[in-house]
Amino acid sequence: MGMKLADQLFGAAFAEAALEALLEPLFPEDHIFELSWDYYDASLEIHWVPKDWRLPPEMLQRLFDEGFSIIYLNHEDNMETYYSKGHQEGFRISRKIKND
Repeated sequence: MGMKLADQLFGAAFAEAALEALLEPLFPEDHIFELSWDYYDASLEIHWVPKDWRLPPEMLQRLFDEGFSIIYLNHEDNMETYYSKGHQEGFRISRKIKND
């Protein structure tokens, strides 16, 4: 029989805490960010990122080494920076919704 659901949930909580601890020193002191992820594309999203903040190259590589294939930075100014193994320099797109 596979892992029990409780063990899977507890393991996920420990993994999320470890990821937060890895990223936290990169942000300004007392800055609050949130994480989300999608299994279908192995992506990681970091929410509430300061406007001009970028992932350092060594952290980007570490996240790829940890198994993420796409990393999104969702900035406080409604812009998004997108990284993938083929676009490690990152590029920004707008997440703004226009109401006509």
